[in-house]
Amino acid sequence: MYNKVTLAKETKSTSNEINFDSIKVELSSYLQLDFDYDFMTEIILATAVSIELDYPVWIMIIAPPSTGKTEMLNILKADKYFHSITCLTNKFFFSGDERSQGGYMNRIVKNKGLLAFPDFTTVTSLEHRKRKEIFNHLRIIHDGRAGLGSGIDTGDINYWEGKVAVVACVTESINKIKDTENDLGDRFIYYNNKFWRKTKSFHFQRNLTGRKKVQKIVKKFLDQRRKKLTSINISSTQKEFLIDVCKFISHARTPVIRNGYSREIIEVHQPEGIHRLLNAIEGLFKCLLCVNGDESRSRRIIRQVAFASIPASRYQVISIFVSSRKESLYLDDITKRIPVSVTKTRRDVEDLVAIKVLHCDKHKDANLNEYEFNPNFQQLWSKCIA
Repeated sequence: MYNKVTLAKETKSTSNEINFDSIKVELSSYLQLDFDYDFMTEIILATAVSIELDYPVWIMIIAPPSTGKTEMLNILKADKYFHSITCLTNKFFFSGDERSQGGYMNRIVKNKGLLAFPDFTTVTSLEHRKRKEIFNHLRIIHDGRAGLGSGIDTGDINYWEGKVAVVACVTESINKIKDTENDLGDRFIYYNNKFWRKTKSFHFQRNLTGRKKVQKIVKKFLDQRRKKLTSINISSTQKEFLIDVCKFISHARTPVIRNGYSREIIEVHQPEGIHRLLNAIEGLFKCLLCVNGDESRSRRIIRQVAFASIPASRYQVISIFVSSRKESLYLDDITKRIPVSVTKTRRDVEDLVAIKVLHCDKHKDANLNEYEFNPNFQQLWSKCIA
């Protein structure tokens, strides 16, 4: 836990430049924070800075309800590019009605913006068809040009063109969608905020002045960092690390298709290309360096993003192999350490074998099958994650 007095000594400066420690000091006046393990503040600020990139960051922050997600997004409130969206329908972003002037993206966001969703769970809980429509709109927004006709227009569609960064806060309900569906493809990366902050209720209500002060400081900080972003260069060594991280994510989240009735594996896809994913990961890394100036810490954050960007149940299995420090494990060694059904875990293990994350030495008795890391995947793990 950071001590405000100690931080204040660290952040004295004769210049007008605001550093990240200054923001931590002010946030600590009304929020209980643990900056040693919790990277949510940096990720939000880095995403806000990323609107200056050719490919701004799109990230989902996963955390339980009532853990300060909305409060953290509100630190961006004074930024001119910030748009907080709390209610989202399939007709929100674009409209063919001439009275709407093309919809929210044309009329409000225009050619550059930061879209923030304090509770994206309201979207993930929608009926599949409605959710898919919203996801379709998000996909074309990501691509930078979109519009919607009314069906009775004369062919003149008021297209939107521009770029936006997106930060969406969501509960763990997103895991089921991102693990079983591919509606958003690889446009979002993820961060699992395990070390969430707790609001100091006796300060939170009384310190409205502190909250306003943070918003002003953050606005100035973002203005300064966006100008500085062009001076941040990625070295060849850093680039190699980021490429390996993307290969890890791509490999570990390769789709495996099962028969809807028998649940047998019927198709194993090829790993996705890493081009779009690398744009997202490299962009986040560059903006993190711009925000905190700490390469080691920024690498830690990227690793956490890598873990959260693969199916959660697969990561549970992989983490057991890592923590066990054994060369091989039996299925029983795995299932007894994961708090879900044995059938679900067995299928996850089979999927990981199918995509060559794990290797299986088969036995006549399936319970005696031994599983170990595939050598190629183990090499990838050691290069970018270990």
